[in-house]
Amino acid sequence: MKILMDMGTSSTRLWLYRGDALIAERRAPFGASLSQREGKAGLFSALAALMEELLSTASVTADEVRSVFVSGMAGSEIGLFDLAHTALPVNARDLASRVQCVSLPEVSPIPFCFVPGVKRTDGEDVADMMRGEETEVAGILSLYPEAKDSLIVLPGTHNKYVRVDGEGRIVDFRTAMSGELIAVIMGNTILRDALSFDFTPDEAAVLRGAASVVREGLGATLFSIRVASKNGKGKDELTSFLFGAILADDAAQIRRMANGCRIFVGGRASLRLALTRLLADERVLALPETVSSGAVREGLLRISDLRTQMEVKS
Repeated sequence: MKILMDMGTSSTRLWLYRGDALIAERRAPFGASLSQREGKAGLFSALAALMEELLSTASVTADEVRSVFVSGMAGSEIGLFDLAHTALPVNARDLASRVQCVSLPEVSPIPFCFVPGVKRTDGEDVADMMRGEETEVAGILSLYPEAKDSLIVLPGTHNKYVRVDGEGRIVDFRTAMSGELIAVIMGNTILRDALSFDFTPDEAAVLRGAASVVREGLGATLFSIRVASKNGKGKDELTSFLFGAILADDAAQIRRMANGCRIFVGGRASLRLALTRLLADERVLALPETVSSGAVREGLLRISDLRTQMEVKS
């Protein structure tokens, strides 16, 4: 048996597998950032409790589990173990060959095997980096091989635009803090009462927001949301307008990176819809929901299987 784990900044997901069968799963609202508030001991303790809950649910003991395969921020300096990023280009097999397994007795006697993040360099300097999305891309390509030779757009807290070649290698990527910026504006500014995290996207408003940024600039466009709320505009329209305003630059960057190739858009529904509408091109395709939602888990499965094959051959 094995456990797959994806740890973000603020959430953690665990899946317990017996062979190819998923037998239990758990999710908790803590991630690597917990160590910044409570120290590494707090993160270790929270994860130990979650793993015990997972095993108890399936009536499994730790000595029955061969390994825990881990992706995401768990492998960062604020996570469980600081693993260096690997340089481009990289595919699932490359990631599997660079997995590093360590002992974390503070959490569990089961070995933890960390999938490295990926970095883009500019000379000797790191120009961009990601942890977790490389595993997500591996899962997307495993579930949906049509996404090779394309730009894969992964909206989220930090939007990632990942160029994949015809051999399934990540050859370039960019990161934008657009999702985090939207969340900050919606939760911590004078606009918060005019906006809603639970909204129905208005496609026309998304386009108006993007057009306003071009015409008026971002600062003036954002304040126009407050004015519009005083004029009786609803939260669905105004939140969609905000998404269009913030994501307008993202759409332009995506077009530049794609340079004529197909674009596949994943991520959560609201960001996926907004970006797809802004791009408005026949080459732009939304990833199927089953692919988008299952990509990280599938990527971990793929990388762990490749790693096992390598160990058997050696």
